[in-house]
Order: sequence, then C-alpha cells, then structure tokens
Amino acid sequence: SDVKQLFGKAGWQNDTSDLDLSVSLADTMMEGTQATPLSMLSTPKKAYTYPDSIGNQMAMISLKGSHFLTDDKLIAGNVYYRKNRSKGFNSNAQDDNGAIVAQNIASTTDQDGYGASLQLTLLGDLIEHKNQFTVGASIDSGRTDFSSDTFQATLDLVAHQTVTDPSGALDGQVRLNTKNDYYGLYATDTFSWTDKLHMTLSGRYNLANIDLSGVNNDIAGGNVNPLDGHHNYARFNPAIGLNYNPTQTLGFYGGYNEGMRAATPVELSCADPNTPCALPNAFAADPHLNKVVAKTWEGGVRGKVTKDVSWNAGLFHTRNSNDIQFISTSTGNLGYFQNVGDTRRQGLELGLNGRFDRLYLAVNYAYVDATFESDFVSLSPANSSANGAGQIQVSKGNKIPGIPSQTLKLRAAYDVTPDWNLGANLVMASSQYARGDENNQDVNGRVPGYGVVHLDTHYSINQNWKLFAKVNNLFDKDYSTFGVLNTNIYTTNFDAEQFRSPAAPRAGWVGVTYEFGRDKPSVASSDNN
Repeated sequence: SDVKQLFGKAGWQNDTSDLDLSVSLADTMMEGTQATPLSMLSTPKKAYTYPDSIGNQMAMISLKGSHFLTDDKLIAGNVYYRKNRSKGFNSNAQDDNGAIVAQNIASTTDQDGYGASLQLTLLGDLIEHKNQFTVGASIDSGRTDFSSDTFQATLDLVAHQTVTDPSGALDGQVRLNTKNDYYGLYATDTFSWTDKLHMTLSGRYNLANIDLSGVNNDIAGGNVNPLDGHHNYARFNPAIGLNYNPTQTLGFYGGYNEGMRAATPVELSCADPNTPCALPNAFAADPHLNKVVAKTWEGGVRGKVTKDVSWNAGLFHTRNSNDIQFISTSTGNLGYFQNVGDTRRQGLELGLNGRFDRLYLAVNYAYVDATFESDFVSLSPANSSANGAGQIQVSKGNKIPGIPSQTLKLRAAYDVTPDWNLGANLVMASSQYARGDENNQDVNGRVPGYGVVHLDTHYSINQNWKLFAKVNNLFDKDYSTFGVLNTNIYTTNFDAEQFRSPAAPRAGWVGVTYEFGRDKPSVASSDNN
C-alpha cells in the first residue's frame, strides 16, 4: 500500500463568532485486495490471482461557522465539497462446469459530493428551567459516474496471474450514472427538570431520492440491459433520552432512538437474483430494496472512583427491519443484495480508566450478540452443509458473519519525563463466522480470534514541535480479520475452502508534528483506540 495525505485547517474567532476552513487531500494505492484460501496462507507472497489493485484520489474542502445573534441565540452552519476518483483493476478466475474461466476488469468511479446544513439554537430558560432547543435542516447530494470494461483473460496456474487476451476481446461493459439527494429536517430539545435530571427529545425527517441511468452491455451473453431506476425513501425518526446525576461522581443514562438507512446505489443496482453481479463491476436494472429501519434501546451508568479514575457500563439493543444482505450465487464470486427481514445486535460495553501519578491505564470491553431474526434461504454452494442446489437454510438465531462477539482493548502509557511518553496497546477480538456461513454449519468453522500488540512513543521538543514513533503488530503475528467461503481453482476437484484476509504484518512509523499556539493535552490517552 502507498498512502499520501495532506490536511490543513485555519480558523478565526472573536467573542461572538467563529469560522473554520479545512482542506483534505489524499492519494492512495493498495495492491492485493483479495482473500486467500487456507491452503495457500503458508505462502503469503503468492496471491490467489494477480493483479488486483485499487487507487483513490480525493480532495475535500469544508467551511463551518457559528455566530451568537444574542446571548441566548446561536446560529451555525457548514458547507462542503468532496471530489473522489477510484480506479481499480480486478483479476477473476473461477470454476465454470469443470473449466477455469478468467477475466480482467478495469473500472473507474468519479464521485462529486456536496452539501450544507444550517441550524438555530435557543439557550434561554423554559418555564423557569434550563433549556436548549435546536432546529435545523441539511442537504447532502452526490453525483457518480461509473464505468467498467471486462476483458477475456487466461490464468497462468504457476504464477497465479491472469493475462488479458492479446486481442483485447471484451466480455462486457458497464456505464452507470447515479444521482443521490438526501434531505433532512431536525429538531432537538434538552430540558433540565432539575440540576440533576435532564431529558432530551428529538426528531428527524429524512427524505432520500436516488436515480440511476446507464447500460450494462453483456457482450459475451449477447444482452444489453438498461440501468434505469428511480427510488424514494422517507421516514420520521424520533428519539428520547434521560440523564440523571445524583452526585458529581455518579450518573445514569437511558434512551430510545430510531434511524433509517436508504439502500445505496450499489445495492440497488445489484438486487436481482436472475442477474447477479461481481461487485462493483457489473450491474443490472434491478428490483427496489426496502429501507432499513433501526430501533435502539440503550442505558448505562458512569462514575468516578477517585478524581483520576473513571468507569462506565452500558447495555444496548438494536433491531433492524428489512436488513440488506449480500447473497452469493452458485458461481462463487457473484451475488446480489436482498432484504432478509430482521436482524438484531445487542450487548454490553464496560470501561475503566485512570491515572496513577505517571502511569495511565485503560481497559474497554465489548460484547455483541449479532443474529438473524428471520428465516431465509441463501445460495452458498461452498458451504459444506449446502443442499444439491447449493442452498443453505438460514434460521432465526444464527450469528451474522463478520462480527466478533467479544473485543477487548487495553492501554498503558507511562510518562518517563514530562516531555517523553511511552505507550502500548493490546487489541483482542474473538472468532467470527465467514461470509457464506450464515447458517453457522460449515465444516471449516469460524475465523479464529486474535490478539495484537502496538507500541508508541511521543516526545515534545517544545509547546509546538513533537516527535513520535509507533510500531503496529509488534510480534508480527499472523491473523485474519475476515473470511468467506469459495472454491479453490488450484485444487484438482475445485475443493470448497474458507478464504481469509490476512491482516497487516509488523510495520513502523516515525514522524514529526507541529501545532500552532495551543496548550497540548496529555499524550497518555492519545492512542487509546
């Protein structure tokens, strides 16, 4: 991977107003964007197929500001513009009735995003109680041009490289334009019943319009499919929250909220089981997908053991209606998006952190029980429990793939001197099911959990200049963060295997930062993530 980034921010303020302008630039390239079968993980320098790459160029500018009209009336807003270009090259090779078929796919995505928001906040009392009321509106728009060309290729079984046919013969072309417009009206009010009890009521109305146009030219199949579609989504989402602080060292909170997620253009353009696609390279004019609605309950307690030692505990329960799942087809690397009914994510979060003279310690634990709450049938021919048609039965209570049930993060930092700090993070995650194992019955079992250690150090030369160094994956541990079921084209019988995405090996950075004119917070907790 290669990453180049530049960020700049300038601000101005006086007693009643502030204004901030920021600019972000990025140019990145990543090679080897694929999962690898378990039987090949012992030779990490050899890709499953080659070449595979994705490059991004991004520029973004944003302006935000606020102004006190009076002592109790604040107006605030922001505007932004974001331009992004992504260029990808994807090598594909798969089993087609006992023969290996290879393709190379070149794609380009140009995106322009822009938006603005404006809100008014009233800070005055209400019926002799402290109150804060905010009302606002927002708009976020996007325009995307996507193109891809699929070339016939052959696979070099020794080098694992797909070589484009010298004639440049095309199997398919896609030209897709999308327009996204998201509008929002919102209001929130925080009312203080007493100095210890506060209630927040809020609501947001969301409206999403998504238009698609273009053509999918299936040259190999002799079909030309239009890519026209218009989709609308709208919903009012309410929320309520309570915060009770009986003492300065103990506080309780609880709340309920609802949210809406509109289907994305990628999902909408690949929602027909009769015309699956190898995302993001092929699309068809497909059925409508319903919006996903999330309803969340949460509650917890926060407190302090001493002035420098804090703790927190919380519970959450989220139920998604009409959740969207990518369903693989019998060809392995093709599939389509589908509403699969309800899903649920519930669990708890625990945290403890504190400073003991020069030593800072923190521990954060999370448990997530993520399950399907509706029955549905999915195609997963590489799953050992699939029937003769390559189908698996997903039942209520099955775990959602790709989500570890437990994560633990430990942070320790020590101030060797007032200017020099040493720190270490331990990040641990439990096992997870692979995609394609939605019924949790594949013979390969789960993708194993892992634990990885990171080190960092910071040295302040003066108030503005700071040196830093860090090492990720200190012990160069081999582990994976994702799994998917597929067939291995390099085995004699095209055996079904669990593919995994290896995590990054040991890597180190050194650098310098310069900050203008502000006092620095303690560096002890700066890497607690």
